[in-house]
Amino acid sequence: MKKIKAIIKGILMSLITLAAGFAALALPFRLFTALSPEGMHILFVTEITVYLVTGAVFLIIKGKNDKEKEKNEQRRIERRAKFEQAQREYYDLAA
Repeated sequence: MKKIKAIIKGILMSLITLAAGFAALALPFRLFTALSPEGMHILFVTEITVYLVTGAVFLIIKGKNDKEKEKNEQRRIERRAKFEQAQREYYDLAA
């Protein structure tokens, strides 16, 4: 059941991505005849700005997640070391 849900989710994500990509590429070409050259310039600058901001947000979120994973891994290592030390001390007391 989980595998079917994952396949359906993947197909839907692909279709949504395809539609968004088509819209992002088709919009400037459709507006080419409707806008003046200055309007097209403004639209181009706006589009590039949106792409850059989206990319920056993605990289910031990815960096934050990577730091969080690293912090959690370090915490696991410290907890494992404390557990092993407590286990050794317990065995030393028992012996």
